Amino acid sequence: MAVSTSCKGATTISSNSEFDSLISALPRVESWIDQYISEHRSSAVPLVARGFSRLGAYFLPDTLRTARVVYVPKVVTPPLGALGIDGFTAFEQGCYQGITYKDYLFVESSHRDSESLHFHETVHIVQWRELGPLDFLFLYAKGLAEDGYDNCPLEFMAYRTQQEFENGTRIPDFEPKLIQMVRDEARNAGFLG
Repeated sequence: MAVSTSCKGATTISSNSEFDSLISALPRVESWIDQYISEHRSSAVPLVARGFSRLGAYFLPDTLRTARVVYVPKVVTPPLGALGIDGFTAFEQGCYQGITYKDYLFVESSHRDSESLHFHETVHIVQWRELGPLDFLFLYAKGLAEDGYDNCPLEFMAYRTQQEFENGTRIPDFEPKLIQMVRDEARNAGFLG
């Protein structure tokens, strides 16, 4: 998710019981996401149809072919508090340029021509696919809670590679390397053996 730098805020989860509460609420978050996607599916366009010239040098054709993008006036986050997850008010109230739910990029309309933003959000598509929805949501929330937005491992990964993209750095076999980074992060978080 790309965020306007003036809108970043802190997130806190301070106990194991709050993490347990988070874990039990994640299926409700996924249901909200599925409903949100369903409501916007008819206005989604294939990412590949946008004609961005550089994304194909980084992502596999299947990723670009199956990714969908929806342009919205305002990026919406899940209503985590209403779904029973406390401690993420700053995240819910953030000002975002884009957000990714599964294979769908939701991009603020004013940023529709930013190939760099679409790159960033496509990194998140790869993360969603590799981790699966519930593990992605947990690892993302865990990163927000423990490290804050800027250092959330999944965001840090997206921003670091986005910077390389913006600098024109060619990364041969980027997507397989990204998948390995995601697996390494999951392993570091205790998700993989």
